[in-house]
Amino acid sequence: MKKSFLLLFLLSLTVQYAQINFEKGYYIDNSGKIIEGFIKNVEWRNNPTTFEFKSQLYQVPQQKTIENVKEFGIYNNVKFKRFTVDIDRSLPSVTAMSTTSKPDFHKELLFLKVLVEGNPTLYKYVDDEIIRFFYHKQGETPKQLVYKKYKTAYNTKNESQDYDNLVIKENKYYKFQLKELFKDCSQFKNKDYNIPYKTNSLIDIFKKYHKCKGQSFVVYNKKRAKFNLWLQAGVTNSITDLESTTDGKVYFTLPRNTSFTFGFYFSYTLPLNKNKWEIFIEPSIQSYDTKLSKLKNGEYIHFKNFSFPFGMKYNMFIGQNVDYKVFVKTAYVLDMPYDESAIDVGTYTPYQIENHSHVMFGAGFAYKDTYRIEVNYNLQRNILNYVYRNSMLTMLEVKLSYRIL
Repeated sequence: MKKSFLLLFLLSLTVQYAQINFEKGYYIDNSGKIIEGFIKNVEWRNNPTTFEFKSQLYQVPQQKTIENVKEFGIYNNVKFKRFTVDIDRSLPSVTAMSTTSKPDFHKELLFLKVLVEGNPTLYKYVDDEIIRFFYHKQGETPKQLVYKKYKTAYNTKNESQDYDNLVIKENKYYKFQLKELFKDCSQFKNKDYNIPYKTNSLIDIFKKYHKCKGQSFVVYNKKRAKFNLWLQAGVTNSITDLESTTDGKVYFTLPRNTSFTFGFYFSYTLPLNKNKWEIFIEPSIQSYDTKLSKLKNGEYIHFKNFSFPFGMKYNMFIGQNVDYKVFVKTAYVLDMPYDESAIDVGTYTPYQIENHSHVMFGAGFAYKDTYRIEVNYNLQRNILNYVYRNSMLTMLEVKLSYRIL
């Protein structure tokens, strides 16, 4: 199981590098001119100071810098605006934490990420462990919403600077700032501003204010995890044998069998890397029955199985078109046979097929997140639980899927 997930991870790192695409966007230069083209989307965790731009996809990219660009964005995705602002860069780690509650402001030229655009606008700035939010009223300079952790003096009874004697406090001035900012809305007059200094919490309160005032606004932070449910149907092609565990001798190989499979695919799309990662469960019913094609001594397999794969899937866009995707996946599979599944060797008591597990790899193609075709290879596994006999089953699946949720 660990090997399968490791292989998928290494493969995804390779394809992910190739999947960092140039997407339709724009920038505004210092003269106010809007230049449209394509911007390399690296899903900036930290606020950038540079970015790569192409006027046409076939061109060599140019590097644009904060000194020459007032604003840039990728359409329907992200926007950054340049400002000279006062920012407090106090660190939150205990070893580097300030001993004063007062912010230590310094003027800096920064690209601020737009979260909610309106009047006022909410911005975010990230530089590793430093996370700051800003608000911007029309005609004014953006101001930082102040939140700061600081450590107080050590316990007077024990002057040793031991972490056990530290008291960590918080300056939550941002709550007062929000109260002043939203005081002209009747719904906020008696509001308790006990909200965390977090992205989603601040986005929500800015949205509520704009709705209260009847103002238009745009939210740019739209990453959300989501659930998906697919119906699946397909065919399986299976083959197995019966062999000795002592000398590896194969007594016979049962004929290949093609049968139908039905099931569901339930997934949770992670809100990262442009929604390319999914965690999934894929329950299905499988069968492998050779009663109608017995060997000369009457050997056959009767195998009906509840299959429960759970694993990870990585999606990749084809070129610039997000309607078309290819994907790779891997899963750890639990198999639960039913209906007296067994291998009958003709002359002895049938060997009962027991619960077992294995690893599966797959790849496929999806269109508009609605239709999908895929091929899954289930690695060879022993389906018996006997001391002197093994039966190694290999299965290949081709599935069609339709998303219903």
